[in-house]
Amino acid sequence: MNENLKLNAEKIFNKNFSVDFQGYTPQEVDSFLDVVIQDYQVIEKVINEKSDENRKLKYTVATLEAEIIELKAKLVITETPSDTGNLDILKRLARLEEIILNK
Repeated sequence: MNENLKLNAEKIFNKNFSVDFQGYTPQEVDSFLDVVIQDYQVIEKVINEKSDENRKLKYTVATLEAEIIELKAKLVITETPSDTGNLDILKRLARLEEIILNK
């Protein structure tokens, strides 16, 4: 998990406390630590799930970005001035017809 955390479920479970004459009740400490361990296990599970989800989303984003680049390239190819080229040809043809008919 994260190296910045000082505790994890295993460290908490293995922690031993020294008992003084007027120290804490070992059963009370154990029951509290059991709750802490359960919380850590839930947190670790959530972090792992979110990490997996994050990894999948990053992959999806990368895939979609590649698809966008590909589609933009196709769009540039289809937007070439072939339509305006046809229009120019028709205008030139109309002018030539006009010149021929007027002679």
